[in-house]
Amino acid sequence: MSWLATRALAATVAVAALASGVRADGTDYFHATPDPRAVKLSTTPPRTGRQRLLIGGFALGAAAAIGVGVAFNLDSRSAADAVSARQNTGRIWSSDYQADYDRAGRSGIIAGVCYGAGGLLLIGALVAYWRTQPEAHEIDLRPGKAPTALVVPTRGGAVVGAGWSF
Repeated sequence: MSWLATRALAATVAVAALASGVRADGTDYFHATPDPRAVKLSTTPPRTGRQRLLIGGFALGAAAAIGVGVAFNLDSRSAADAVSARQNTGRIWSSDYQADYDRAGRSGIIAGVCYGAGGLLLIGALVAYWRTQPEAHEIDLRPGKAPTALVVPTRGGAVVGAGWSF
């Protein structure tokens, strides 16, 4: 073995030996017992208005770009169908046919650009949705005294609740 490989192997063995002594089982070294009356509540706050507008703007822009792309694609197809022939028609190529041919090519290019822009905007909406996801956080409700039960009768039933102070 080369000198570098020997050193790398020795470092790997040393790290593995040291890492095996680390305890990751969640043992509480201070022997703190959790409050049996405590309640953990996990909540995720809603997105802000600006974040929702950002996501909606990207999605609306994607829908508009794809819609415009479809319109130009249909125009390109109809113009191409106007000048295409599967068999000999006996017609002479004219400036009208050339204009339709040019329009078909131009509309096809515009459709492709719109599809690409719509795809990018859709990816932007997905990234914005992913990146603006609020982090969930836990609320530890520890009552200062026993929870207060609340029962309120209503028509056809009752509402049950509890109150804590924290």
